[in-house]
Amino acid sequence: MTPETKNEARGNSELEFTAETVLKRYPSQAEVEYAKAKALWQIGQANGFVAPKPLEARPASQEVLFERLPKSWSIRTDYLRHLTAPAGDPAAIRHCREAGRVLGVIHRDLTLATSHVWEPSPRFLAALPRSARRKLPDAIRAAPMAFLHGDYGPENIEVTTHASDSRLTVFDASPNFFSTFRTDERGPIYVDVGHFVSVIAGLVPLRLQLGALWRNRLLLTQAFIEGYEASSGITCNRSTVAIFARGIAGAYLHSRYPAVMAFVATELTFSRHRGKLL
Repeated sequence: MTPETKNEARGNSELEFTAETVLKRYPSQAEVEYAKAKALWQIGQANGFVAPKPLEARPASQEVLFERLPKSWSIRTDYLRHLTAPAGDPAAIRHCREAGRVLGVIHRDLTLATSHVWEPSPRFLAALPRSARRKLPDAIRAAPMAFLHGDYGPENIEVTTHASDSRLTVFDASPNFFSTFRTDERGPIYVDVGHFVSVIAGLVPLRLQLGALWRNRLLLTQAFIEGYEASSGITCNRSTVAIFARGIAGAYLHSRYPAVMAFVATELTFSRHRGKLL
């Protein structure tokens, strides 16, 4: 490793940086990851957002080499500021609307040569109240289907200065291994929509839980869904969004914490006392 190179972990992958490239090592499916990354880069070029350009697939080592992008910052920063500002944060609302637009474009335009059908995980199902579990099969059957990003949350969406303007950059279109499990999963649009909304619902650091102004989150979920509907041409079923958001939040929390703590955190996140989410 040269002095200009540094390593770090991101999600379920390992990254190796140089001045001009990023080498990403995956658990598996590197060839599919390359094909998906190339498709997303092309969609971004045509639709006003940024995705890292893949340069080379290395299947033997489960690696993909990417072009390194300019410095950027996560929209999660704006979201957290929005939750603590009495009047909210206009940048957070603007970025959530644009994040919705970008996801709608991805669902509309992304195609892959292979596919696996998404299925709810046991942790996803366990996080749902009994009434929601009864509704889920019909909700899945009625849902529009798309190839999934797989980990579409604010932590994987950044703002990059591009020429004379700023554009959203979408990273890590890979399984997160708590709600998605294959790179080429095709499933209900609400898997990705619900993931984003689950974070807005309240998956924030513990230090912010007591001081957060939860009424502010409604503006963000509304902006995100409005942006999504405008670009995808799909009208989201709010009840289904809520079911998926809760299932994904619960699956995430159960992957990180003991069962009792995860249950309490899920109940708190979706408490009616926090005000409307959708």
